[in-house]
Amino acid sequence: MVMRAKTNVYHLECFACHQCNHRFCVGDRFYLHDNKIICEYDHEERALFATLPFTCAGLAQLKRQAQQITDSGVRDDGSSGYGSGDSPYDGR
Repeated sequence: MVMRAKTNVYHLECFACHQCNHRFCVGDRFYLHDNKIICEYDHEERALFATLPFTCAGLAQLKRQAQQITDSGVRDDGSSGYGSGDSPYDGR
């Protein structure tokens, strides 16, 4: 069995996002960019970054913002803190 995207033909095993290698299922949306298939998430990410000004000042601003987040101690490790010593419930 094969999948078709315009004039391209893919084996089911090869029908995956060129960016993240996510394999598509029936009903998944995909987009063609430079004749390569990409998933909806990567398409939206490309569209977002395409609207950002590409300047050294813009990149420097993004780096400063990322550094501020890191310096502020904000953690985004998916943990509630339970069991890490940071939780008020530790040591009970």
